[in-house]
Parts: sequence; C-alpha cells; structure tokens
Amino acid sequence: MRRLRHILAPLILLPAAAIILQCAKIEPPPGGPEDKMGPSILKTSPSAGAVKITSSNTVSILFSEGVDHRSAEAACFITPLTDKKPRFKWHGHEMYIIMPDSFAEKTTYIVNVGSSVIDYRNNKMAQSFQFAFTTGDSISDGKTAGMIYQGINPAAGITVGFYDTASNYSYKTFDSVIPEFLTVSGSDGKYAQDFLPRGKFVSLAFKDINNNRRFDYPDEDYGIPNYFVDISPIGISPSIDFYMRRTDTITATILSTSLTSDRLIRVRFSGKLKAKNLAENLKKISMSAVDSSGIILHPSSLFENPDDTLSSYSFYFPNLSEGSWRFALSKECFGSLDTSNIEGSVMQIKFGKDEIQPEIISVSLSGQTNFPDDSIIEINFSEPIDKGFGADSMAIVKLTDSSIVPAVWQWKDDFRLDLSIPARWGESYRLEINQAWLRDMAGNLGGDSIKTYSFKTYSRDSLGAISGTVSRPHNSDSTYQIYLIFSSVPDHKVFQEKLTDSTFQLSLPGGKYLLSGFVDRNGNQKQDLGSLTPFELAEPSAHYPDTVRVRSRFESAGLDFIFK
Repeated sequence: MRRLRHILAPLILLPAAAIILQCAKIEPPPGGPEDKMGPSILKTSPSAGAVKITSSNTVSILFSEGVDHRSAEAACFITPLTDKKPRFKWHGHEMYIIMPDSFAEKTTYIVNVGSSVIDYRNNKMAQSFQFAFTTGDSISDGKTAGMIYQGINPAAGITVGFYDTASNYSYKTFDSVIPEFLTVSGSDGKYAQDFLPRGKFVSLAFKDINNNRRFDYPDEDYGIPNYFVDISPIGISPSIDFYMRRTDTITATILSTSLTSDRLIRVRFSGKLKAKNLAENLKKISMSAVDSSGIILHPSSLFENPDDTLSSYSFYFPNLSEGSWRFALSKECFGSLDTSNIEGSVMQIKFGKDEIQPEIISVSLSGQTNFPDDSIIEINFSEPIDKGFGADSMAIVKLTDSSIVPAVWQWKDDFRLDLSIPARWGESYRLEINQAWLRDMAGNLGGDSIKTYSFKTYSRDSLGAISGTVSRPHNSDSTYQIYLIFSSVPDHKVFQEKLTDSTFQLSLPGGKYLLSGFVDRNGNQKQDLGSLTPFELAEPSAHYPDTVRVRSRFESAGLDFIFK
C-alpha cells in the first residue's frame, strides 16, 4: 500500500503542475497604454453665453476626470476681480467657485481656467478655457488673440492683462492697477481673450509668480505688445504677440576700484553687468573730484576685462588728473529703472610710468566665411590707442596674390577700430597688423612684428537661393522698413535681409533655417521689444511656422511670409 502511494503521488502532481504553468504564462501588464491625456472641461454652470442670470454667487465647472484641487483653484479666476477671494468646494470632479457677494446687476462675468490644471498623473490641460455669462441682456463679442514667446519658443502659462488706455502707463501704473480683463496662454503659447467691449485697451503679458492677478515689477518677467487692442465695430482686434523679457534686478556692488598702469580706472563688480548697458550710459558713469572744485568727469569709452572671473571693466577718463577721486555709476547701467547711484571708495590717483605695450585682443572676422557685404573687420585693443599715429600703415588687407585691398578706417571708440573693404565673392583675405605702427597714449609701441588674420567670402556656387513674398502688418506704415532674419539650425548663425518691396530673393549657404521678421519702426535695424518707462510699443514681428530648407545651387521659391 505504501508503494502504491509513492506511485500515485507523482501522477497527482502532474495535472497540478500543468495548471500552475498555464497560470504563469507571460502576458502584457494590465491597464493598457500610459495615460498622457490632460483633463478637459465638460460642463459649466451658468452655461457659456448665458444671459439674464438671476441672483446667485456660485459658478461650477465639471472636469472630465479627477484633477489636483490645488492646481485647479490656482488656475481659476473670474473677472471683474473682487477685493475678497472666492471660496472653493468640490463634489467629485466638479469644482464650485463661491463668490464673496451675489452677482451684480447688468454685469458680464468672464471665467478663466488656465492650462496649468493637472490630473493625478500630472498631465496638464492642453489649452486654457474661458467662458462668459451675464446678468444683463447681452455679452460683448470683442476678441483678440496672439502668441507669447520666450526667446524663439512658445511660452505657456503667461497671464495677459488688459487695461483701460485712459491712464498714462509706466511700470508703476501697471504695478498698481488691476487689469479689467485677464487670460492665460496655453501649452502652445497661444492666448485668446473674448467678450471684450468696444473700445481701446493696452495689454501686458506677465508671469504671475505669486498668482495675485497683477504685474509685480521688478520680480516678474513681462512682455510688451506690438499694438494696442482696438475693438472696432466688427469686434475683432488683429493678432498681438508678446516677447517675454526679464527685468534686470542686478543688485551689484562695487568690490574695488584701482588705477591700472595704462591709466585706466579698473572697476570690479559683485554681479554680472552687460557691456551694452554700460556703453549706452557713459554719461551716467563718473569720476568726481573729492575737493572743493566740483569737477565731474565721464568716461569716453570702456573695455571689458576678459581675464577676470568677476564682472570687471576698465574705463578711460581722458582728462583724469592726480588727486582724490571717487567712482560712481547709476543703477540704470544695470538695466534698472532705479536712477540712484552706487559709489566706490575714495581713490588717490598718482600716475606712474606706463611701460605696458598695447595688445590686439580680437579681430572679428578671423577664421570665418562671410558674405561680401558683411566684410567689416572690428579690431579690439587692450587700451586706448593713439589714433593719429601710423595713419593707414598699421593695418593692411591683402588678397592671396598679395595685392592690397583698399580699406576705410573708422574708430568706434578709443579701444575699437573698424575696417570696411570692398570684398568680392569667393575670395580669401589676409589682414596684416604691423605692431610697430600701433602706439598707445603713453607712446608705447605694440612690438616689431606683423600679426596676420585670415578670412574668406562665400563663393556663389556654395549658396542656394530662396524667394517669396511678404505681407505687411494690417496697420503698418508703408514707410517703415521690414527685415527678415534667417537663423541657421543648429548653430544659430544669423543672416538679416532688408526688404525693398513686398518680394524677396536672397542667397544663403545650404542648410536649415528658422525664419522671422520685424517692422523697424525706429530705423535702428534691430527688433525692439518695447519699453515700460516711457511706455513704448514693441515692434511688430512674425515667425514662419516651419523650418526653411536651402539647397546649394538650387532656388526654393514661393515662400509666403505673413505678418498677421
């Protein structure tokens, strides 16, 4: 009997093992594909467009799925804004917004839900949502829309406020005024504001960090519009775009001031300063005599010290004399709207003998290939140069056969010299700088050797052509110049073309490009993003929606560039 049990045991286990193996068969994990779809809004109460709403103080919004309550409450606001914040309640997927008071008579309410609402898997709403209802008989039908950019990329979650144009606007005004209407850009950078009444508004884009529905200068990034919002009788304002910019809140201090052997005032700052801001504000930089004379000097030029790990500049004061002096500059040089000064310690200026040779710091076109009409050579020196010494002998441009190319000299300042040459297609050039003819203000020569720098121009065979038409902005003055900008991908080399009419045809090196354009209202040949104080509109601009491809020795025709 015992033997029979031993024989039957394996036979009994075989079916069980088969069942276990069958149950262990490998199958795909349960639950299907990962949920990457953000929530949407299914229903509202009052319904969108409802009129003659009776007395109430509650708005409800039903989402398509469960959402993070905090993100939804932060993303939701109703205009007109109230002094007291609304309360929120939830029932399942439905959010209830309870206003502090009953709806006012004959008032249109606009409910906004920003695209920052997330579900339980952190998926965001694809677009912001806006609807309106009124306690009156009708809802205004004015509309405006556009794009918001951070650099060249669309900017999501940016608030756009709309203000009455009756005020004289500056950053202080925007900081203290609650917008009459508000909307938020979606994940694609697009924004839209509906239900605007007839009239004119000024808009402002800002990153509402503290969620208080107003622009807080200087803590929040902002964008200035390229047009006023003008709700005409047809009810639609043309597209208005914004380019976000960061308020420069540098709180730099002066770490040290010193006199160099070249008789320059070297200043080291605690924060990074932009050379452009300093160069544009030389009259707001000074050396003041610490005596009864009241003498104040301003620098004629400056030079950024490349070998310093901190922000360091050398300033040239031509009439500086020995004695006690104090260096100062306005905070406006930091890009700030604050006009107060920061000052260095009192300096005792006593000149020693200058025996330091001037040096060539950089030559702009060296090692590059350029278009013939871009052949302006910028030479940067380590200290102010004696412009009257050496005349045209210091720098000579030659072709490969050593023939001399005529050059026009232009000193940009004491440190920088521009050479313009009549360059030709497909040529190689050599710049020779004879350091024996390079002399600083103390009489020191640069040396006795000749330094050479080479560059080329494109050959026509290496280029491709691109042509098309340009549609001007709707209300742009026809006398304003339009520029197209081709930025190569991925190295971002920029080619800018001035248009003479509504068509264009130009040659470019083969490759892929991002195309943009702007209307040059002030004639400075660059795109200006507007100003808060004094308030100035940004220059109209546009982006081509696709990457542009240029093929060498071929023409790509039929490109239509449209300013909306």
